[in-house]
Amino acid sequence: MQSYQIIVRGKSGPMVSAAFDEMELSELPGDRLMIRGEFVDQASLHSTLHRLQDLRLEILTIRSA
Repeated sequence: MQSYQIIVRGKSGPMVSAAFDEMELSELPGDRLMIRGEFVDQASLHSTLHRLQDLRLEILTIRSA
């Protein structure tokens, strides 16, 4: 398993919380949201990135932790 921290532009609302209920969500200053989670493989990371795009959240950074 690999941990990743993804920062997006936007805020956590009901749809975002439901889409990422298995991950840790933290609101940051400047209308940003940090999403942390464990991913079993690259496919699961890509699935999460697609969910972010579907929710129209702009991805600012992705870091392995």
